[in-house]
Amino acid sequence: MKKIIAGITGSVVVAAAILFLLLGRGGDVEIDEGQLTLSAATKTSVEADAVVLPLLNAELSSQRDGIVAEILAAENDQMQKGQVIVWLVRDNEIATVKRAETQLAVAKASMAKLMAVHEMARTDDAENRAVQLAS
Repeated sequence: MKKIIAGITGSVVVAAAILFLLLGRGGDVEIDEGQLTLSAATKTSVEADAVVLPLLNAELSSQRDGIVAEILAAENDQMQKGQVIVWLVRDNEIATVKRAETQLAVAKASMAKLMAVHEMARTDDAENRAVQLAS
């Protein structure tokens, strides 16, 4: 019995809503080939729960990971294969290069010092030999 009353009540509410939309809003209504068109004077809104699913999916990958610095593409842009979409933060790479340059400078300085020591030793050996030969 409760189900019957609930069904009747639901039907009455739906019928009242349709009548309200068709007659109670003061706008013109045209029905053409199964479509309902309301005039611009009629203001209506529809609220519904929905799930939006994409028609196509694309898998993106990068040669390296990182933090995005700049996005070069906008939503719905047409993209070409190989086109750059984002620039990544380069701070890590720049810091790595600077560290490597510093290490190279230190290695060059050490090499120059060793070469100087070697030259001094070679010169000292030559002088010692000269003194030994003269004696």
